[in-house]
Amino acid sequence: MSPQGAEKLVMAVDFGETNSSVSHTLVHEGLLSESVISLSPTTVSNYVSGMMTSRGSSMHLEVPTLLRYPVDWVFQPLDELKVEQPGAIRHDNHQIRWGLEVQQDMSRVMSHSDNNQMLLHGFKNLMSQSDNHQMQNARLIETLRRLSQKRSCPSEIPIREMLLLVIIDYLTKLLAHAKDEIVGSKSISTTEMVICVPVFWNQQALRDMQTCVSIAMKRVDFPGVQFSGDCMENIFMISEPEAAATRLLAGPSVIKEGDVFTILDAGGGTCDALTYVVTQGLPLRLSRQVVHHSSDSCGSNALNDAFRQLLRTLLAGHDYLSQDGATLEGYICKLAVHDFEHLIKAGWVVSKHSKGYSLEVIGLKFDAGDPNQLTIRSEHLNEIYTKVCKKVSAIMEQQSHAAAQSGLEKVILTGGFGESIPLRAHLRQSLESFNAANNCNVELYLFDTHNRMTAIDAVSLGGVLRALDKSNGPTRVARSSYGVRCDEPYFHELHAGQPTIPGFQNSNEHYVEAIEWISKKGDDIAPLFQKSATRYQTFPYWNADGTVNHGPFVCQEEIWVSDEAYLDCRSFKDDHNKGMAPETWPSQPQLTKLDAQRIGVIVTDVTHLRPRFLRKTAQARGPRGRYRRYWYWKFPYELVLIIDGLNMKCESYL
Repeated sequence: MSPQGAEKLVMAVDFGETNSSVSHTLVHEGLLSESVISLSPTTVSNYVSGMMTSRGSSMHLEVPTLLRYPVDWVFQPLDELKVEQPGAIRHDNHQIRWGLEVQQDMSRVMSHSDNNQMLLHGFKNLMSQSDNHQMQNARLIETLRRLSQKRSCPSEIPIREMLLLVIIDYLTKLLAHAKDEIVGSKSISTTEMVICVPVFWNQQALRDMQTCVSIAMKRVDFPGVQFSGDCMENIFMISEPEAAATRLLAGPSVIKEGDVFTILDAGGGTCDALTYVVTQGLPLRLSRQVVHHSSDSCGSNALNDAFRQLLRTLLAGHDYLSQDGATLEGYICKLAVHDFEHLIKAGWVVSKHSKGYSLEVIGLKFDAGDPNQLTIRSEHLNEIYTKVCKKVSAIMEQQSHAAAQSGLEKVILTGGFGESIPLRAHLRQSLESFNAANNCNVELYLFDTHNRMTAIDAVSLGGVLRALDKSNGPTRVARSSYGVRCDEPYFHELHAGQPTIPGFQNSNEHYVEAIEWISKKGDDIAPLFQKSATRYQTFPYWNADGTVNHGPFVCQEEIWVSDEAYLDCRSFKDDHNKGMAPETWPSQPQLTKLDAQRIGVIVTDVTHLRPRFLRKTAQARGPRGRYRRYWYWKFPYELVLIIDGLNMKCESYL
């Protein structure tokens, strides 16, 4: 029973490539549902540490996604973290620097020159297995490999697992700060966590992120958190664009009843676009997703990657800079991730009239008339911006073409990269061309300008709002298929070419070890989607000693997921369902495709239900060719698949 005055905490995390934010609200126990959806969430702040943001700036609502490990930091494998007790943060955890502490380090060449100084940024991108940001990914993988050399276990920790350990450490820091800001003297009975994720993450990435959040929440020992095994209960997952769109409709908006609009979320690592239809009545809500999403790893960090490559070209042959502990690569990284980020990136205007930009590099002999200066020509910067902006506009145009027949009128630009002047200008030009070619009138709107909202925390705020009103979410287009393993009786018309196994009760029968996809990729998924499948399991009637079998009787259902497969009547070994094991990534240089995977098993003891079993009779051919009759138990039941946001669960109805 909840204590008097107890509250439920709903908290959303927007774990970003460049910056992260946390928003929350408290719901009083017993508050009516219509009152809950009118709550106004707030965003955690007070991250400032030795650095001050300008008055009126919204930057205090987010914190850089940066980590720096001390020399000789020893990593524990994931299996050890999963069995830790709540609140088990290491005594030396304070030695890990994070957020604004690390941002100050980024301005120093030596921070990028010393391999013992393990500075990590942009690590979220590795979760997507994208083939973009190749230089950044290669550097990250090498850093993770060096970090993995010091560990508490004898066996090597794979790179993918090292990535999860780093994310857990960052989330532990982020959520510990959130706990300090939120909890205080409040009496929190339950906590629901909302995880905002890129729209194109596959199922493996979603499960990994859920694992990371669960372990971090256990470490921080947030009040009101319940665990089932090693996973936190009450987790709600939502795509970042849907969260931003939900925030958009929560206040004064250019969006009206019945509008069709695209939300273009341009972040640091990814750019995602989703198109929605708005409800006809008030309050405005997302009615349904119009077409399949568009996305790519062409966020603002692609500018940094391209600038880094330009620096390598310009500074080729200047190895004399590598002295006194500093390295040429250290100079390049400092210029790309700090100087370009803070001095050039936000304010650059793509124009033939723009002038070049000079950066200070002590000791550089680049221009005899201007020592210690590296001049970046404007045409080089214009080329970098134009190339990346074209990729973002291609995402927008893909959505515009797909949704044109649905009456698309507005594109809402949000995300940190959405503040870029060159990107805004390029998108407007692209829309002008699209409108002229298709006789349309699609307009670009800026999230914060037209709605008096902060775009910087739109995703985390929208995540909280969606969790408060799950039943009124939009109908989505399924990005994955969910199914169950089942042994199907072989029928040539349905199963031709599929491998078979003999029957368990009658070895003369043949079955296909198939996957029945209950929810299929491309299906329309309504809010709180449910779909049932009739299932049965059989058990021997007789024991080996000739007595009647009274159990135990246990039903098992394997739950499978796939980002690609959708065809029924196929063996789980069929090429349609096969996929590369996740453990092979990212040792493979090529982009791997993860397909049908078993994600869990539902085990139910039904011994107490034996009076409801059906006694069935069948015939089987004996060793001498004669048919004999035999009995077996058959137990029918319903398996119900429930999809809520990006969450899926299965329930057996016996």
